[in-house]
Amino acid sequence: MIGQFYVGAYWGERRESAGACAQRLQACLGALAELDGALSGWRPKGSRPTAEFPSVGTDLASLESLVASGRNRRDVGKGVIEELGFGVALWNGDSRRSIGLRMTCGAFAGPRVANVFTLQLPDDDLCSWMPWPKARRLMEIMVTYFDPQWATLSSHEWREAQRSDPGVPVVGWLTYLTDAPAPKLPSGAAVERLAGGLLISTGEDCDDTLGQRVLRVAEALR
Repeated sequence: MIGQFYVGAYWGERRESAGACAQRLQACLGALAELDGALSGWRPKGSRPTAEFPSVGTDLASLESLVASGRNRRDVGKGVIEELGFGVALWNGDSRRSIGLRMTCGAFAGPRVANVFTLQLPDDDLCSWMPWPKARRLMEIMVTYFDPQWATLSSHEWREAQRSDPGVPVVGWLTYLTDAPAPKLPSGAAVERLAGGLLISTGEDCDDTLGQRVLRVAEALR
């Protein structure tokens, strides 16, 4: 199953300092590196893995500096736009299995500006690269360290098929929801408690039926 897959965690207004966002990022990066070597070696997006562009430091001071450098500034006067929070964009430096990382943290500018942590996964066969235990652990990491309102491991194709409005949860192989009652799911799907919400799975099997199962669960959750 080859395609454009991603995992994302999303939450609303949450004013946080650069230090607080860096702490979340540091904990997440450490857990990701333990999960898979491809989820490490992060460097500024667009840079190449050379001595001139080494991977970013994962100590707290280095990450706080990185996060703080992602402030949005006004065109005139270059004043900080505090309500837009901090932005970080990295990639893993692996041209064969490229993974992109994006984070917006500490934003409190209203519903049109989401806080988010996403990983754009490689253009590999998802089923061979990410067996079920790894997929579940990946979602657990996102939920644990970013405390999102919702999260998903999905594909751009599945997202477009659902035609979700901005801010509305997108269903994936795994979907995390808060403040949701236990849903009635189609056969083969499952739900479990995770942190303060529900982790919904379309089933452990990753095969050619996965896309159909995702859309059936999405329909059940409407």
